[in-house]
Amino acid sequence: MPTNTTAVFQRWLSRPASEGRFVQHVLTLASGTLAAQFVTVAAAPLLARSYSPEAFGIFGALIGLGAVLGGVSGLKYELAIVLEREEASASDALRLTLSIAAAFAVVFLLAAALVGSLSNSLPDHNLLLLLLPVFVLFSGWSMALGFWATRHEYWAVQAQGVLARNLGTAGCQLGLSLLTTGPLGLVAGRVVGELLMLVRLWHDVRSRGAAGDSRAPLHLTEASGSRLRTLAAKHRELPLYQAPRAFLRSATVHLPALLLVAFASPVVAGLYWFASRLLRMLVEMLGNAVRRVFFKGAVAIHQEGNDTRPFLIRVTVLLGIAGLAPTLVLAAEGPALFAFAFGEEWRMAGAYARWLALWSWLELIAAPAGMLVSVHSIQRPFLWADLIALSTGAAALILAAWSGRHELAVGLYVAVMASRCLYQIGFMLVRTGDVAR
Repeated sequence: MPTNTTAVFQRWLSRPASEGRFVQHVLTLASGTLAAQFVTVAAAPLLARSYSPEAFGIFGALIGLGAVLGGVSGLKYELAIVLEREEASASDALRLTLSIAAAFAVVFLLAAALVGSLSNSLPDHNLLLLLLPVFVLFSGWSMALGFWATRHEYWAVQAQGVLARNLGTAGCQLGLSLLTTGPLGLVAGRVVGELLMLVRLWHDVRSRGAAGDSRAPLHLTEASGSRLRTLAAKHRELPLYQAPRAFLRSATVHLPALLLVAFASPVVAGLYWFASRLLRMLVEMLGNAVRRVFFKGAVAIHQEGNDTRPFLIRVTVLLGIAGLAPTLVLAAEGPALFAFAFGEEWRMAGAYARWLALWSWLELIAAPAGMLVSVHSIQRPFLWADLIALSTGAAALILAAWSGRHELAVGLYVAVMASRCLYQIGFMLVRTGDVAR
């Protein structure tokens, strides 16, 4: 097998559309995310004083459910947008993903309406439940357009979309806090933010195509049913393995808030969710940017029959170094920092942040290895690993939370998820090494 991986990757980077270097691509995406996360950080002290921990707990549980479902609403066919070699096939993959996500949202809407008619356990519960399918639809469509932008290296477009989402979310949540201090204001603000991101992505991608950009003339021409069925069958591993894996990975992030609402209290869930949201900003800022750029580069390397392992090692080490300092600071001073920034009632959130910092750091490091799973089509081992990790972590969290030991519950859950991240890195290093030999 050819071993000139570096030459292949440098060739990919040397194209005019790529603007030079891998780091530049990542920084373009991360810069928009950094600005977006600055908005979130700046708004956090105001939101913490406008909404109670209980409101954040209910919001975290509901929007977490929406995020889990939104992440798989397209059955992961958005990955095929990048994997396909031909532009026409990539356009078909986009159409397929958008259609599946719309159908998924309709089914979820009917289910939410049914649940709302049978239950009245939350204030404004009907409106809250009906907002979730809307969020799922916007999230699924935004993800599909984001992968179209990834295929054509529209890194700035994606960065601007993230910034629009966070600005809209924070502004709407703060504005609605003048009318309501319950979870409805938080949920509605998040839905508005997702809509703004979708509009921004759609407008920019379409306008680039209309302007004659040779990289990405987005033409959603009519595709025959047989062509879409052929494409769906070709990438059947995506809904069979990648979609369940994505569901499990997203569930690992959002499930604790749901479980803590059920087995502890909405207040404990709110403290956990608030800490988790802030800790995941590092993962979102660097991890999501690296995933998109790394995936594009790894596909180029793999399609030319070259070894992806050197690329994996370099990016993994770089991420480990980048995330180490904030992890150590939060592990040492988490409670004091949260009490100072958000008020004394949020000190316990800082205690949870000590544990969550380790998990966020390892998840950041494991991001490139996770993207290679689709490149090499080896989803099955990771599906089982994710299922075992989620079930084990959930059981440990439930037992500890039920006994009233909430910090221990978070610590046990983090320990399981950290082990899963290390397994993912180790497995891909071994597997890519075997492929190279």
